[in-house]
Amino acid sequence: MVVPYKLEPTPWRVVWAKGQRGLLEIEDAHVDTALQRPVSIKSLSPGPGSKRRHLGDSMTMQLRSDPHALQPLFRAGPPPEQAEATVVLLHGRGASAESMLSLYGQLILPTIAALAPQAAGSTWYPHSFLAPIEANQPFLDSALNRIESLVGDLLAREVQSDRIALLGFSQGACLTAEFVARHPRRYAAVIAFTGALIGPPGTARNYAGSLHGTPVFLGTGDPDPHVPFEQVKETAAVLKRLGAEVELRRYPGMPHMINEDELAAARSYLLPMAAKEVQDNV
Repeated sequence: MVVPYKLEPTPWRVVWAKGQRGLLEIEDAHVDTALQRPVSIKSLSPGPGSKRRHLGDSMTMQLRSDPHALQPLFRAGPPPEQAEATVVLLHGRGASAESMLSLYGQLILPTIAALAPQAAGSTWYPHSFLAPIEANQPFLDSALNRIESLVGDLLAREVQSDRIALLGFSQGACLTAEFVARHPRRYAAVIAFTGALIGPPGTARNYAGSLHGTPVFLGTGDPDPHVPFEQVKETAAVLKRLGAEVELRRYPGMPHMINEDELAAARSYLLPMAAKEVQDNV
């Protein structure tokens, strides 16, 4: 079930650098070093004077075991049932769902719906994506379950999987790659800006099923301070093995950001799902 959403001001910023290369940057891991620490379970639990004090023990346990489940969902564009397609947007560490809706606005695809879930504490999981899987629990499973619930809700509304796209940046890109590997089906598109499959080098990638020709775009800087290029290459190989049509673009020396070439690529991957009048205006 999709959690009701409410648009509120966000402390994070989308930075538009219209300099030499015209780069678009979504602030991520550099925002606050405190966000590198695990999110406090206590901070997610009811406390004195809190509106949550009446939730009861069962709600407290849910907040502890599934911290992302009750976080807001932000939306833009038409309702998914009336849209040509829907894209699920996943933000990076320390960023916000609203920052991803700002990116969606730059795609100029008004007939495609956008859903952007917010992570608890603005962080999907506390440690590096290269940490042992168990070190990022229960946050990692909660994040993946949040995506699964959104996709499941869209399918229940008779939005076909080949009209559902996933797009993420950094932490959100890692979640995007990991989710589609664990839940392979024919998606409209999978777009991961600077991210890779989750787990340390040598993690068994024994995913079952097929992506049935899903178009996948992987873009990343090299070197990147958070995501080694070797992990992105491994991700490309694994998704190809699962039957995806994968394009990997390497940007030498690019900082941890999204550039205009990647943004244009994302639009080109989503454009085939847009209404004909939108395509005619390209």
